[in-house]
Amino acid sequence: MAAEIDEAGNALAHRGPADAPVHIMLLGHIDTVPGDIPVRIAGGVLHGRGSVDAKGPLAAMLCRAARTCRRASG
Repeated sequence: MAAEIDEAGNALAHRGPADAPVHIMLLGHIDTVPGDIPVRIAGGVLHGRGSVDAKGPLAAMLCRAARTCRRASG
């Protein structure tokens, strides 16, 4: 798999030619915003940068895709 950052700042991982007849997309996101966001607990809920986002599921998709690519090519 190859990886790159596109012009909008998105991280892309891909395998195979861009003009392939079939594409499979695994879409996730990582919320990032500029500035200092204080961490706090209010009403039993954690608030702050990274307190809830999709880093775990995104990492799981990338790991599975990388393992699948390795098996398919070797």
